[in-house]
Formats: sequence, C-alpha cells, structure tokens
Amino acid sequence: MSFLEFIIIFLISASLIWVWCFWRRLKYDYFFKLTQKAIWKKAKFSNLEVFFAEPFLYQAIKILIKNKPALLALCEGKYSLSEKYLLKKHKTLLSLALKAHFNQHQARLGLEKFLSLFPQSTEAKALLAALYLAQNQFAKAWAILENINLKKCSPFACGIYYYAQTHFCLQEGDLLAASQSCVKAEKYFIKSRASFLLAKTYLLLGTIYRVSFVDDVAELMFRSAGKIFDTLHLPQGKALALANLGMQNTAGEHFDVAEKYFEEAKILLANAQATEDMAEILNQIGLLHLLSKNFTKAKSSLVEAQKIFKESPKYAGKALNAELFSYFWAAQKNFNKSLAKAKEAESLYRQDENVAARLNCLYLQAEAFYAQNLLADAESILRKIIQQAKKEASCFHIANAYSLLGLIFLQKGDLHRAKGLFQQSLEQEQKNNRLSGQACDYANIGFLELRSGQLEQAKNHIQAAQDLALELGDKEMSDLLEKELQKLKTQLN
Repeated sequence: MSFLEFIIIFLISASLIWVWCFWRRLKYDYFFKLTQKAIWKKAKFSNLEVFFAEPFLYQAIKILIKNKPALLALCEGKYSLSEKYLLKKHKTLLSLALKAHFNQHQARLGLEKFLSLFPQSTEAKALLAALYLAQNQFAKAWAILENINLKKCSPFACGIYYYAQTHFCLQEGDLLAASQSCVKAEKYFIKSRASFLLAKTYLLLGTIYRVSFVDDVAELMFRSAGKIFDTLHLPQGKALALANLGMQNTAGEHFDVAEKYFEEAKILLANAQATEDMAEILNQIGLLHLLSKNFTKAKSSLVEAQKIFKESPKYAGKALNAELFSYFWAAQKNFNKSLAKAKEAESLYRQDENVAARLNCLYLQAEAFYAQNLLADAESILRKIIQQAKKEASCFHIANAYSLLGLIFLQKGDLHRAKGLFQQSLEQEQKNNRLSGQACDYANIGFLELRSGQLEQAKNHIQAAQDLALELGDKEMSDLLEKELQKLKTQLN
C-alpha cells in the first residue's frame, strides 16, 4: 500500500467516524430537547422554583438511548420506565436525578435515603442541595454543602456549592464575597453546560451588582440571563430577567423605561399563563408607582396582585404585597391601615423565615405609631428591633431604629439622649457604609446642636450632611441644608 493510499483510507475512516459521532450527538440533542419540553410542560413554575440539571439529564439520555420505549415515554413526561431501567443498570443516583425533574419531593426523600447509605457521596449532596436551592431553601442547601470536599466534586457540584455560598454571603450582608462566589459558580456552570442554572446565576449576579450600584454590569448580567432563557424556550425566565431590568431602572428613577420592561414581562407571563409570577410583577409595578408617586396606579396594581395571591400558598409574595400596601396607606396618611398591613406583612414574613423583611415591617409599625404620636408604642417596637437585629451579621434596621428613637426623645425634649441615639445611628450607618442614612444622621445631630446653641458644631455636622447629599445627588436635601448653613454663617460672623 502506497503512502497516498494510506492517507486516503485514513481520511475516509476519520470522516466516517466524525459523521457517526455527529449523527449520535444530533440524536442525543433531539431526545434531550423533547425531554426538556416535557419537563417545562409538567413543571409548576413560580419564580423559577424548578429543578433542571442538564448534565444529569443528558447523561441519562445517553444510557436510555438503548431502551427506546423508556426514552419515548420520557419524551412524553413519563419517567417511571426510565427510572426502572436506570436502577436495573445500577445507576441509582442518576435515576434520582431524573426523578427530581418531575417529582422534587420524592427525589428528595430518595436522596436522603441514599446519603444515609453513602454519606460521603459528594454528587448526592450536590443534587440534594440543588433541590433545596430550587425551592429557595438556601440555609438547608448550605448546611449540606458547607464542609464538602471540593477536590472530589464534579464541575456541576462545584457550581452548586458556590451558588449556595453566594446566598449564604448575601444573608451575612457581604456583597463582595457574594459576588466572588457567584463568579465561581458561573465558571463551573459554564464548564458543566448547566445552562438553566447559569441563567439563574446571571440573575443573582445582576442583583448583586444592582444593589452595589454597578448598573452597567448588572444590566449585562440580566440581558445574558434573558438570552439563555430564550434559548431554553422559557418565557417565565425571560420575564424575570426583564422584571429585574425594570427594578434596576426603578431604582435609578427611570420610571418610563422601567414600566416598558414590566409591560414586556407581563405579556410573556400572560402568554405562558404564569399567574403567580404575574402577581410578583404586579407587586413590582406597584412599587414603581409608589416611588413615582402615582398612587392611583400603585393601588390598582397592588389590588390586582392581592387577588391572585389569595389563591397562592406562598408567603413571600403575599407578605411583600401587604408591606407595599403599608407604604401606600402611610403615604395617604391613613396610619391605622398602614399599621394593620405592616402587622399582616410581619406575620407572613415570620412564617417565611425572612428576618430582614420582618424587621422592616416592625419598623413600619413603629413609624405608624410615631406618626400618631403614640410614642411609647413606637419606642417599645424600636427597642425590640434593636435587640433582634443585633443577632444579624449585617443589619441596617438597627440604625433606623436608633434614628427614630432619637426623634422620639427629641419630641420629648430630652436633647441629650436624642443626640446620643443619633450618634449611635450614625455609627451603624458608617459601619454599613449607607451614605443616605449618614446624611440624615449628620443633619439631625446638626439641627439638635443648633437648637442647643452649639453653633460651630452644628455648622460642621450640617456641612457634612450637605456634602453627602451632594455626593448622592439629592438636590432637595442639599438646597435645604445650604439655606441653614448660610444662616449659621451669618450668626457666627
């Protein structure tokens, strides 16, 4: 055989192998997409609380390709034949992963039993944690993964670990650590081709950047998530990405732009008949109108959301709806209704184990009492907030509580205690790096010193408040403080 003949035979053989591999990959992809469609059809979506792990699903299809009846049944959303076949092949963990896509509760029980027999299985721990993460039970997920050996983990398991760690860091109030963990989760989900979780990671990363005021990167993350949800044919996910863009523009007071994003999200959810997710969007639209002071539209959106939430077993959406109504009634100077709604929201957040939101609702109650001059009731709640908030790693509610307590003692005429409380509030705001809170505290201390005749000290504190107001772009507050500064300078001269 000549060298040329050898080359020709080699190229033909390589081409045939490549065509065979390509055809096999096409076949796997075809059945994967059919199965994915069946999962989306059967899943009950609400805020993307669904389990979907492409690496395990793809691995299962590779094995099931040899059992056509089981695979075809799986493509119709019937997984029992596939489960039996995988168990027959001694693929217990893979069968549980497949079951998790259709029945999270049964899969969770199966994984707990599996871990009781094989407690060192990192993949089983990652799967169980992924199920808890899908249900937004972040503390349970982190408890499983906290001491896991990452050196023995697959890329998917590593991604789950860092995704859970991100939520843990957020609960601790450490945004920098949260962003670092989230970037690591992104890397591992890309490596393991877990597109659904990658999109959720981009949503989470976008939220971290949004609250950190890195708006351009936040927008990029939300748009990236939206594109992935588009390729997955998941309108609920795309709507959530659009809603996040709406919230970002709401925070930046670009209300017209925000409303357009929310309307796009509503259309997608209406077409997908995603009722509960629609209620969440209506809550966000209600917040948008509250901030833009369009109270008629705010009430309309919140009432519409409230009607949907009546049929929902979930506490979070109901609680936020009640909390927003509390703000609405406070803006209308109806403090009795505001108080009632704040109490309702606090009770719902308690059942949902959302400590930060519950403390905020307690603060709304204190504000309602203070507005009605029920100072003893307000003081009692504020001291309760301080005691409970001290248990949290990072919590701005302590500063708010000290500040309002300062106003209460100022109203009572106890200037010394009022100043001490404002200073405690300022210390907390500086600790949490909240510039808006620092500006208010400096102003309160300055005005109190002005009232006490300490003009030089008053000037320094009011000047510090104005500097922060300028940095924040709060022209109204800056102009008000400038007038006071001019008066003080005249008196000092």
